[in-house]
Amino acid sequence: QDAVNDFSVNIPLVSYDTSYKELLVETIDKLIEYPEIDGATARQALSTFLNWPKDEITLGNGATDLIYLVARAFKFQVAMVLNPTFSEYQSALEQAGTKVVNHVMKIGNMDKTLTFEVDAHELARHAVDNACRSLFICNPNNPTGQFFSTTFLESFLIRVDKDFVLIIDESFIEFRSREAHHKKMCELVKRYNILVIRSMTKTYSVPGLRMGYAFGNANLMQTLNRYRDPWALNRFALESIPYFLKRKMELAALQDHSIKALEEMRDALMQISGLDVSHSEANFLLIRVQGTDPVTWHERMIDGRYYLRTCMDFIGLGPEYFRVVVKDKASNQKLIEAIRENMK
Repeated sequence: QDAVNDFSVNIPLVSYDTSYKELLVETIDKLIEYPEIDGATARQALSTFLNWPKDEITLGNGATDLIYLVARAFKFQVAMVLNPTFSEYQSALEQAGTKVVNHVMKIGNMDKTLTFEVDAHELARHAVDNACRSLFICNPNNPTGQFFSTTFLESFLIRVDKDFVLIIDESFIEFRSREAHHKKMCELVKRYNILVIRSMTKTYSVPGLRMGYAFGNANLMQTLNRYRDPWALNRFALESIPYFLKRKMELAALQDHSIKALEEMRDALMQISGLDVSHSEANFLLIRVQGTDPVTWHERMIDGRYYLRTCMDFIGLGPEYFRVVVKDKASNQKLIEAIRENMK
């Protein structure tokens, strides 16, 4: 039986030398001891990495854990979600009893490039008119891949109440080197009520470990930490965080590969008739299949052992939209050929 070619899961291919396995083996001997209740050592490593105060950083059992924690801790009466995006924002908010207002971006097409348009002024007006106390936004966005600049974010913030809370999920932020963006974000976090969530699962290819963190101003983090469960991360995760933050060569290699492979795949897909492709600054592309029945087309791809992420469950998208992750060059080429063949 042919192997499955899974392009649906957006976890990058990252390999480490034997030192990481050695760290995990050494950690086994420490399992008889309780881990740090608040992950102080890991938070100190993140403080150095982010140039942000340790006491204004909170650890989570993955980014999703932090999303649900935020919803529980702040208990917004009404919150807005910018769509199409990760569905867990709405699920977490509704679980906490929050009314969710969805703002759906306008889909456009410019020379076969999918565009998702949102105006900061219009977004703010929609939030104010609906008495929203928070906005959840993914940056870069999943599944569209678009990146929202700090200029856009601040343009929104100056038009809402000073007590408004902006939640930014930056789980895919490190697929590009964004030192200038991070510096500007830190300035904004000091001036506005912004809480940033990040995932180490995506960047370091360790979904089984569940590692995430959040940072924001002291008042926001104080509220968040009142609802933080003790011992949120296990010993393996806490030992891994400082290790990964030191792997600058691997991170640089991942960023370099992501940029080149994404551009190559996008250029190739843009040449296929009946296919529209998003511009992306993450490690995946959103495609739209036209001129053929998308359900039948997807079934043919599955028959060929190619798995793509269907996007019907994303608000604002339909059965013709699919998300594809970028892998190694050989795998990407096989996918491109399969898509081209099935579009005939």
